[in-house]
Amino acid sequence: MKGCLPSKRGFLIWFLLAEAMLGLAIYRDALWGKALLAPLDCGPALMPKFRYADPENKGVPSNHYLIDLFTYNLPMQHTLYQAYREGKVPWWDPYTYAGRPLLADTPINGTDPVRLGCYAVLPFEMAYNWVEILYSVLTGLGMLLLLRRWQVRAGIAVLLALGYQFSAYFALALHMPTLQPPLAWLPFLWLAWDSWWRKPNHWSLPAGSVVVALIFYTGNLQTHAYLVLFALAFLLGYGGLAIKEWRKLLQWLRCQGFWGPCWRRRFYRRNWSSSRAMFGRWARGLKGQGC
Repeated sequence: MKGCLPSKRGFLIWFLLAEAMLGLAIYRDALWGKALLAPLDCGPALMPKFRYADPENKGVPSNHYLIDLFTYNLPMQHTLYQAYREGKVPWWDPYTYAGRPLLADTPINGTDPVRLGCYAVLPFEMAYNWVEILYSVLTGLGMLLLLRRWQVRAGIAVLLALGYQFSAYFALALHMPTLQPPLAWLPFLWLAWDSWWRKPNHWSLPAGSVVVALIFYTGNLQTHAYLVLFALAFLLGYGGLAIKEWRKLLQWLRCQGFWGPCWRRRFYRRNWSSSRAMFGRWARGLKGQGC
Protein backbone atom coordinates (compact mmCIF):
# COMPACT_ATOMS: atom_id res chain seq x y z
CA MET A 1 0.00 0.00 0.00
CA LYS A 2 2.85 2.40 0.78
CA GLY A 3 4.21 1.95 -2.72
CA CYS A 4 1.01 3.41 -4.17
CA LEU A 5 1.34 6.67 -2.21
CA PRO A 6 3.40 9.65 -3.40
CA SER A 7 6.82 9.83 -1.76
CA LYS A 8 8.25 13.01 -0.28
CA ARG A 9 10.11 13.67 -3.52
CA GLY A 10 7.65 12.15 -5.96
CA PHE A 11 4.53 14.09 -5.01
CA LEU A 12 5.21 16.67 -7.73
CA ILE A 13 5.38 13.96 -10.41
CA TRP A 14 2.07 12.50 -9.22
CA PHE A 15 0.54 15.96 -9.25
CA LEU A 16 1.71 16.67 -12.81
CA LEU A 17 0.41 13.29 -14.00
CA ALA A 18 -2.97 14.05 -12.46
CA GLU A 19 -2.89 17.49 -14.12
CA ALA A 20 -2.19 15.93 -17.51
CA MET A 21 -5.04 13.40 -17.22
CA LEU A 22 -7.55 15.92 -15.89
CA GLY A 23 -6.48 18.48 -18.47
CA LEU A 24 -7.07 16.06 -21.33
CA ALA A 25 -10.47 15.12 -19.91
CA ILE A 26 -11.64 18.68 -19.20
CA TYR A 27 -10.15 20.85 -21.95
CA ARG A 28 -9.90 18.33 -24.81
CA ASP A 29 -9.96 20.19 -28.16
CA ALA A 30 -9.23 23.52 -26.44
CA LEU A 31 -5.67 22.28 -25.84
CA TRP A 32 -4.98 22.27 -29.58
CA GLY A 33 -6.95 25.40 -30.49
CA LYS A 34 -9.79 23.48 -32.16
CA ALA A 35 -12.26 24.87 -29.60
CA LEU A 36 -12.44 28.04 -27.54
CA LEU A 37 -13.02 28.24 -23.80
CA ALA A 38 -15.99 30.53 -24.46
CA PRO A 39 -19.73 29.88 -24.98
CA LEU A 40 -19.80 30.48 -28.73
CA ASP A 41 -23.30 29.01 -29.00
CA CYS A 42 -24.72 32.00 -27.09
CA GLY A 43 -24.52 34.06 -30.28
CA PRO A 44 -26.69 31.98 -32.63
CA ALA A 45 -28.95 30.90 -29.76
CA LEU A 46 -29.80 34.34 -28.36
CA MET A 47 -28.89 36.93 -31.00
CA PRO A 48 -30.45 36.98 -34.48
CA LYS A 49 -27.42 38.63 -36.09
CA PHE A 50 -25.31 35.57 -35.23
CA ARG A 51 -27.88 33.03 -36.41
CA TYR A 52 -25.85 32.41 -39.58
CA ALA A 53 -23.07 30.81 -37.51
CA ASP A 54 -25.36 27.91 -36.56
CA PRO A 55 -28.72 27.95 -38.40
CA GLU A 56 -29.80 24.70 -36.73
CA ASN A 57 -29.41 26.05 -33.19
CA LYS A 58 -32.63 25.55 -31.20
CA GLY A 59 -32.29 28.76 -29.21
CA VAL A 60 -31.01 27.26 -25.94
CA PRO A 61 -27.26 27.77 -25.26
CA SER A 62 -25.31 25.19 -23.32
CA ASN A 63 -24.29 27.72 -20.67
CA HIS A 64 -25.65 31.26 -20.83
CA TYR A 65 -24.12 32.15 -17.43
CA LEU A 66 -20.76 32.72 -19.13
CA ILE A 67 -22.23 34.93 -21.88
CA ASP A 68 -19.91 37.79 -20.91
CA LEU A 69 -17.06 35.77 -22.38
CA PHE A 70 -18.78 35.91 -25.77
CA THR A 71 -20.15 39.45 -25.78
CA TYR A 72 -17.36 41.25 -23.93
CA ASN A 73 -14.17 39.38 -23.07
CA LEU A 74 -13.56 37.48 -26.32
CA PRO A 75 -13.77 40.48 -28.72
CA MET A 76 -11.70 42.63 -26.34
CA GLN A 77 -9.00 39.98 -26.07
CA HIS A 78 -8.90 39.61 -29.84
CA THR A 79 -8.33 43.37 -30.19
CA LEU A 80 -5.65 43.16 -27.50
CA TYR A 81 -4.01 40.23 -29.28
CA GLN A 82 -3.93 42.01 -32.63
CA ALA A 83 -2.45 45.17 -31.11
CA TYR A 84 0.37 43.35 -29.34
CA ARG A 85 1.17 41.24 -32.40
CA GLU A 86 1.49 44.47 -34.41
CA GLY A 87 3.92 45.88 -31.84
CA LYS A 88 1.46 48.44 -30.44
CA VAL A 89 0.45 49.26 -26.88
CA PRO A 90 -3.37 48.81 -26.83
CA TRP A 91 -4.31 51.94 -24.93
CA TRP A 92 -7.38 52.54 -27.11
CA ASP A 93 -10.10 50.33 -28.62
CA PRO A 94 -11.47 52.00 -31.78
CA TYR A 95 -14.06 49.28 -32.48
CA THR A 96 -16.33 49.45 -29.41
CA TYR A 97 -18.78 52.26 -28.58
CA ALA A 98 -17.13 54.47 -31.24
CA GLY A 99 -13.87 54.23 -29.30
CA ARG A 100 -13.02 53.62 -25.65
CA PRO A 101 -10.00 53.00 -23.37
CA LEU A 102 -8.78 49.42 -23.64
CA LEU A 103 -5.72 48.73 -21.48
CA ALA A 104 -7.15 50.84 -18.65
CA ASP A 105 -10.40 48.87 -18.61
CA THR A 106 -10.63 46.89 -15.38
CA PRO A 107 -11.41 43.36 -16.71
CA ILE A 108 -9.01 43.45 -19.69
CA ASN A 109 -6.01 41.88 -17.93
CA GLY A 110 -3.80 43.38 -20.63
CA THR A 111 -0.53 43.58 -18.66
CA ASP A 112 -0.55 39.99 -17.43
CA PRO A 113 2.90 38.48 -18.21
CA VAL A 114 1.43 35.00 -18.80
CA ARG A 115 -1.13 36.40 -21.22
CA LEU A 116 1.49 38.49 -23.03
CA GLY A 117 3.77 35.47 -23.35
CA CYS A 118 1.01 33.32 -24.84
CA TYR A 119 -0.06 36.11 -27.20
CA ALA A 120 3.53 36.50 -28.40
CA VAL A 121 4.10 32.89 -29.48
CA LEU A 122 0.71 31.24 -30.11
CA PRO A 123 -2.20 31.67 -32.53
CA PHE A 124 -5.12 33.50 -30.94
CA GLU A 125 -7.31 30.46 -30.28
CA MET A 126 -4.56 28.54 -28.49
CA ALA A 127 -3.26 31.64 -26.68
CA TYR A 128 -6.72 32.51 -25.37
CA ASN A 129 -7.23 28.99 -24.07
CA TRP A 130 -3.77 28.43 -22.64
CA VAL A 131 -3.91 31.55 -20.48
CA GLU A 132 -6.81 29.95 -18.61
CA ILE A 133 -5.17 26.51 -18.57
CA LEU A 134 -1.82 27.77 -17.26
CA TYR A 135 -3.44 29.77 -14.49
CA SER A 136 -5.49 26.76 -13.51
CA VAL A 137 -2.28 24.72 -13.20
CA LEU A 138 -0.54 27.53 -11.27
CA THR A 139 -3.50 27.66 -8.87
CA GLY A 140 -3.11 23.99 -8.00
CA LEU A 141 0.69 24.06 -7.96
CA GLY A 142 0.84 27.00 -5.57
CA MET A 143 -1.58 25.38 -3.16
CA LEU A 144 0.33 22.07 -3.36
CA LEU A 145 3.64 23.72 -2.45
CA LEU A 146 1.99 25.64 0.37
CA LEU A 147 0.44 22.48 1.81
CA ARG A 148 3.77 20.70 1.65
CA ARG A 149 5.34 23.68 3.40
CA TRP A 150 2.87 23.04 6.21
CA GLN A 151 4.03 19.40 6.22
CA VAL A 152 0.72 17.98 5.01
CA ARG A 153 1.23 14.40 3.81
CA ALA A 154 2.09 14.19 0.12
CA GLY A 155 -0.94 12.16 -1.00
CA ILE A 156 -3.39 14.33 0.92
CA ALA A 157 -1.68 17.50 -0.32
CA VAL A 158 -2.04 16.40 -3.96
CA LEU A 159 -5.77 15.67 -3.53
CA LEU A 160 -6.43 18.92 -1.66
CA ALA A 161 -4.53 20.97 -4.23
CA LEU A 162 -6.50 19.43 -7.10
CA GLY A 163 -9.75 19.98 -5.21
CA TYR A 164 -8.81 23.64 -4.70
CA GLN A 165 -7.79 24.09 -8.33
CA PHE A 166 -11.02 22.67 -9.77
CA SER A 167 -13.33 24.09 -7.11
CA ALA A 168 -16.66 25.59 -8.11
CA TYR A 169 -15.43 29.12 -7.40
CA PHE A 170 -12.68 28.98 -10.02
CA ALA A 171 -15.00 27.25 -12.49
CA LEU A 172 -17.51 30.10 -12.16
CA ALA A 173 -14.76 32.75 -12.24
CA LEU A 174 -13.74 31.64 -15.75
CA HIS A 175 -15.54 34.62 -17.30
CA MET A 176 -13.61 37.10 -15.13
CA PRO A 177 -9.95 36.99 -16.28
CA THR A 178 -8.79 39.33 -13.50
CA LEU A 179 -9.98 37.10 -10.65
CA GLN A 180 -8.11 33.81 -10.86
CA PRO A 181 -4.65 35.13 -11.90
CA PRO A 182 -4.04 37.24 -8.76
CA LEU A 183 -5.44 34.49 -6.53
CA ALA A 184 -3.18 31.96 -8.25
CA TRP A 185 -0.10 33.93 -7.13
CA LEU A 186 -1.16 34.35 -3.48
CA PRO A 187 0.09 30.90 -2.30
CA PHE A 188 3.52 31.69 -3.75
CA LEU A 189 3.51 35.00 -1.88
CA TRP A 190 2.54 33.18 1.29
CA LEU A 191 5.48 30.82 0.78
CA ALA A 192 7.93 33.73 0.49
CA TRP A 193 6.54 35.53 3.54
CA ASP A 194 6.38 32.37 5.63
CA SER A 195 9.95 31.46 4.71
CA TRP A 196 11.24 34.87 5.82
CA TRP A 197 9.19 34.81 9.05
CA ARG A 198 10.61 31.42 10.06
CA LYS A 199 14.19 32.31 9.16
CA PRO A 200 15.17 35.58 7.39
CA ASN A 201 17.04 34.83 4.16
CA HIS A 202 18.34 36.59 1.06
CA TRP A 203 15.76 35.32 -1.46
CA SER A 204 12.41 35.99 0.23
CA LEU A 205 12.42 39.76 -0.33
CA PRO A 206 13.08 39.72 -4.11
CA ALA A 207 10.83 36.68 -4.61
CA GLY A 208 7.97 38.22 -2.63
CA SER A 209 8.40 41.57 -4.41
CA VAL A 210 8.21 39.90 -7.83
CA VAL A 211 5.04 38.03 -6.81
CA VAL A 212 3.48 41.27 -5.53
CA ALA A 213 4.30 42.87 -8.88
CA LEU A 214 2.71 39.93 -10.72
CA ILE A 215 -0.45 40.35 -8.64
CA PHE A 216 -0.59 44.02 -9.63
CA TYR A 217 0.10 43.19 -13.27
CA THR A 218 -2.66 40.56 -13.46
CA GLY A 219 -5.40 42.15 -11.39
CA ASN A 220 -7.48 45.28 -10.98
CA LEU A 221 -8.46 47.63 -8.15
CA GLN A 222 -10.71 44.96 -6.63
CA THR A 223 -8.02 42.27 -6.55
CA HIS A 224 -5.43 44.79 -5.31
CA ALA A 225 -7.66 45.14 -2.26
CA TYR A 226 -7.42 41.36 -1.78
CA LEU A 227 -3.66 41.80 -1.38
CA VAL A 228 -4.21 44.31 1.44
CA LEU A 229 -6.65 41.95 3.16
CA PHE A 230 -4.21 39.09 2.71
CA ALA A 231 -1.43 41.12 4.34
CA LEU A 232 -3.70 41.97 7.29
CA ALA A 233 -4.63 38.31 7.72
CA PHE A 234 -0.93 37.40 7.60
CA LEU A 235 -0.17 39.97 10.30
CA LEU A 236 -2.93 38.68 12.56
CA GLY A 237 -2.07 35.04 11.98
CA TYR A 238 1.68 35.28 12.43
CA GLY A 239 1.96 38.29 14.73
CA GLY A 240 -0.95 37.49 17.02
CA LEU A 241 -0.94 39.82 20.03
CA ALA A 242 2.85 40.17 20.20
CA ILE A 243 3.91 43.77 19.52
CA LYS A 244 7.48 42.66 18.75
CA GLU A 245 6.28 40.33 15.99
CA TRP A 246 4.03 43.02 14.54
CA ARG A 247 6.96 45.44 14.28
CA LYS A 248 9.07 42.79 12.58
CA LEU A 249 6.34 41.87 10.10
CA LEU A 250 5.31 45.47 9.37
CA GLN A 251 8.88 46.34 8.43
CA TRP A 252 8.95 43.36 6.08
CA LEU A 253 5.56 44.07 4.51
CA ARG A 254 6.48 47.70 4.01
CA CYS A 255 9.43 46.61 1.85
CA GLN A 256 7.17 44.31 -0.15
CA GLY A 257 4.60 47.06 -0.61
CA PHE A 258 7.28 49.38 -1.99
CA TRP A 259 9.31 47.17 -4.31
CA GLY A 260 6.36 45.22 -5.78
CA PRO A 261 4.58 48.26 -7.30
CA CYS A 262 7.96 49.62 -8.50
CA TRP A 263 8.32 46.62 -10.84
CA ARG A 264 4.89 47.30 -12.29
CA ARG A 265 5.53 51.01 -12.74
CA ARG A 266 8.34 50.24 -15.19
CA PHE A 267 5.83 49.02 -17.79
CA TYR A 268 3.94 52.31 -17.91
CA ARG A 269 7.09 54.44 -17.72
CA ARG A 270 8.57 52.56 -20.68
CA ASN A 271 5.48 52.97 -22.87
CA TRP A 272 4.25 56.40 -21.85
CA SER A 273 6.55 58.34 -24.20
CA SER A 274 5.44 56.39 -27.28
CA SER A 275 1.77 56.72 -26.28
CA ARG A 276 2.13 60.47 -25.72
CA ALA A 277 3.58 60.83 -29.22
CA MET A 278 0.70 58.78 -30.66
CA PHE A 279 -1.95 60.94 -28.99
CA GLY A 280 -0.07 64.04 -30.14
CA ARG A 281 -0.27 62.93 -33.79
CA TRP A 282 -3.95 62.13 -33.33
CA ALA A 283 -4.68 65.56 -31.86
CA ARG A 284 -2.76 67.35 -34.63
CA GLY A 285 -4.72 65.37 -37.21
CA LEU A 286 -8.01 66.54 -35.72
CA LYS A 287 -6.76 70.12 -35.62
CA GLY A 288 -5.78 69.90 -39.27
CA GLN A 289 -9.31 68.77 -40.14
CA GLY A 290 -10.79 71.78 -38.38
CA CYS A 291 -12.12 69.84 -35.37
